[in-house]
Order: sequence, then structure tokens, then C-alpha cells
Amino acid sequence: MQTPYPAHRDYSERSRNGVPVADISDPNSLAGLSILSVGLTRALEPTPGSRPSFALDQWSSLVSVPSWLSLVVRPRQHHNMAAFTDDQIDWSRIDVQAIVGHHGLAVIDIPRRTGCQEWLRQHGYRLDQLDCTVGIDSLVERVGQMFRWEEQFGYRLSSDSRNLDALRDGFDVDVPASCGVVLELLQPDLILREDSRWMLGLLAIASEHSRYHLACGRRFFTLLVLPDHSPMIGQKFDDIVVPCAYWSPCDEVHRFTKAEV
Repeated sequence: MQTPYPAHRDYSERSRNGVPVADISDPNSLAGLSILSVGLTRALEPTPGSRPSFALDQWSSLVSVPSWLSLVVRPRQHHNMAAFTDDQIDWSRIDVQAIVGHHGLAVIDIPRRTGCQEWLRQHGYRLDQLDCTVGIDSLVERVGQMFRWEEQFGYRLSSDSRNLDALRDGFDVDVPASCGVVLELLQPDLILREDSRWMLGLLAIASEHSRYHLACGRRFFTLLVLPDHSPMIGQKFDDIVVPCAYWSPCDEVHRFTKAEV
């Protein structure tokens, strides 16, 4: 499987000989880890006062890990809520299609954007928006502001170095238990023209983030607002294809499908 950015990387303090390591600093409050890239969750009970860490090779007997995979290991949140209930798994819903069917991606055409935003807010979603019409230099700076880059790493994110490894480390959307979150990208096809590798890398990172939150019982997906016949439709990353613009004949579910085109 080809990726638009190197899948293996050194995680500095979080790595041992280049192998990602999870470090639990407070064993009394955390009882396990979620290993999300392979969809595997296992409860690990540390002994009081210990600070256990677990490297990728310790799981080799449990799962078959492909060579390209670099696991992201995060503290597991303790709740039993599912991202969707049985009666919410309705394939006419844009959020179900995005999160469950399209690896955390959805596309809406520009005339239906406002109606889609209204539906998402009515159904408990917070919209975090990035305007891609400003150009890649301004967009990268806005991404840094969104993810509190200076607070996290001590320097400002700039377009001089569009390092996807760094972006993956800093990509951290807070999804509260009370609502879902949608990252809306307005006309990302314009950025695709400037730097396709960076744009598709951003989508790959966002897709991974969606899978992480789904495994934790939370809803996060990326909504691409695109013009008709955008060249971005069908673009591939990690063997994932950007889907066609959302449409459903069931306008009782999404009344914004009646919007004038």
C-alpha cells in the first residue's frame, strides 16, 4: 500500500529504537491502551506505582501488522458509549456514510453547503472550518492556530516546511463526549493544485483521526466542500478514494438535498 508520506517515523521520547512506545505516566487513573490502527483494544492492568510501557513488538503474537503500519497509541477513555446506536445506522445519513462507509470523509457541493451545516448542527455536531481559498501559505498558518501549535511545540507552524510527520503528531481535534465534530474544508481542490502531496497527506491524517475517535465511541469526520466536477473527486491516498458528492433521494432525512443547484 502506498502512502503520500512516510509511514514510519521516529517518535523521539515516545519511541524505542524507532518502535512507537506508549508510556502511562499515571497508572492509577489509566487502566489500558487503545491500539487503534489495527482496531484492537486490550485492557492492561498496571501494578500500583509502576510506569509500564509497551512496544509494538510485544503485540506481534496477537495481530498481523503490515510493514507500512505505524501505530498511534493513546490513553484509552473509559466509557461504553457507541458512536452510533443501532437505529442511527441509517445509510441515508451523511455522517454514517462518512464515518462508517468512507473512512471519515464526506463531500458536499457548494450550493448545499448551508443546508448541510444546519443539519449537522441540529444533530449535535460542532463545525471546525478551514477556508482553503486563502492559499496554502495562509492555510498552513491557520492549521497551526487550530491545533495550538506554539502551545504544543514552542514554535509557529509555517508553510516553509510542510512536514507531514510533524502535522500527524500535532493533529489533535478535541471531540467531547457531548457532541461530534466535523472538520470542514472549503474548496480543498485549490490546495491540491498547489501541493497535492500535502493536501492528500492532510486527508490521510484526518481519516486516521476519524478511525481513532470511532474506536473510542466518538464521531469525527472531514467534510470537503467542492464545486461540481472537481478534480479532487476520485483522488487516492492510502488506497482510499475521495467519495462523490453526497446525495440521497430521501429528502426527509436531509432536506438540504432539495437545494437549488
